Amino acid sequence: MRLSLFTKIFASFWLTSIVIAAAVAWSTFHMVANHRGAEMRERIDRAGSALAIAANAIHATDGREGLSRWIGALNEGRVGGGPLLLLDAQGVPLPGSAPLPPGMPASTSPEALRARPDLRLFALDGDTGGALWLGISPRPQRPPPGFLALRAGPRHPLRTEIGLVRLGITVLVGGLVCWLLARHLTRPIRELQVASARLARGDFAVGIDRRTLARRDELAVLARDFVRMAGKLKTLLDAQRQLLRDVSHELRSPLARLQVAAALARRKGAGLVDSEVDRIELETARVDELIGQLLTLMRLEAADGALPGDTVDLSGLLATVARDAEFEAAALGVGVDARIAPGLRVRGSGDLLRSAVDNVVRNALRHTARDTRVLLTAAPVPGSPQLVVTVRDRGPGVPDAMLERIFDDFVRVDEAREQRTGGTGLGLAIARAGVRAHRGDIRARNVATGGLEVEIRLPAAN
Repeated sequence: MRLSLFTKIFASFWLTSIVIAAAVAWSTFHMVANHRGAEMRERIDRAGSALAIAANAIHATDGREGLSRWIGALNEGRVGGGPLLLLDAQGVPLPGSAPLPPGMPASTSPEALRARPDLRLFALDGDTGGALWLGISPRPQRPPPGFLALRAGPRHPLRTEIGLVRLGITVLVGGLVCWLLARHLTRPIRELQVASARLARGDFAVGIDRRTLARRDELAVLARDFVRMAGKLKTLLDAQRQLLRDVSHELRSPLARLQVAAALARRKGAGLVDSEVDRIELETARVDELIGQLLTLMRLEAADGALPGDTVDLSGLLATVARDAEFEAAALGVGVDARIAPGLRVRGSGDLLRSAVDNVVRNALRHTARDTRVLLTAAPVPGSPQLVVTVRDRGPGVPDAMLERIFDDFVRVDEAREQRTGGTGLGLAIARAGVRAHRGDIRARNVATGGLEVEIRLPAAN
């Protein structure tokens, strides 16, 4: 399962905060408990020594019975400290004594009792009945505060419920803080991700939020560098397009003069240089076609976002493209099949759409196998406000690594094959520019049964 960076950061922060909170609470409780335990033992020793002196005085004047009554009275009204025990030499409680602590046998030697950490023994003066012992059993430690009180169990249901509520509040508050922190850290990354995707599609309006650019951390520096990079790329690309546009325009006039000179040379040569003149005219025509395609590409890219809002009869336009392609197909020994749904309409420029689809169809005609037919289909997408146009040939297809690159400028899958077929590497680039100008999408895929299929998706007119 793939987890986003936001989820990883959020979960890490939240779990870390819970572990730290539990560790701090546990260590704090045990530190306080140990400190209180040492303090209590010291207080018990001081109090036990004072009680032992008083018990000896009472025993000397009132005897064992008086001592038992005094111990019993103290146990009944005792508020602080633990219960008092009055034991004989065999460790058996005498009248007035508090019960022995849980788990202690009814008769145990005082030497064994002195080793118990939950009992403090003080020797009293003996009489004819043997030695007496004054014992103080410390009160049990209070349970830890907060969610550590969950072990209080059924004896303290209210404390358990309060502990659960505190635990829930701690987890929720920690989760909210961690969510806000993770969102604060990952929001610029998400913006850069979206901006990178737009930049990859040729949209240089990256649109980084001002709050991100105003941050004072490394992410803000990265965002500002990304904006500058996008601006620099746009400047370079605009300069490249302007150069191509200027060169293309400037070459048109020399080409026209070269064609006129070739025609004059043909007449003056009286048939002696016809083959050379034919070659000159062929290469001149190829250069002229290349320049025309460059100018068309520049016009399509410049038209992005500034298309007319005319309603175009896409069904009729595609039927015209199919009829025109039949003439070129006949010379190549192939054919064209058109399956076009009626009533398909889009908004934009009919000329630009015709140029885009025509280039895809002509590319398919050049690469389909001889005696096969190129299939042109068009239909609405079920459940979507889009139309889909597909052009499928019966050729060898292209390597998978080239499926995205074939729409780039001057990209050729096979240089030798393109030279034989007269391709310039601009036809599919023109098609992509025309489709994108209409807010559409174009992609290619290899068909399992053989051939290449180019799919064009366009938004349908309302």
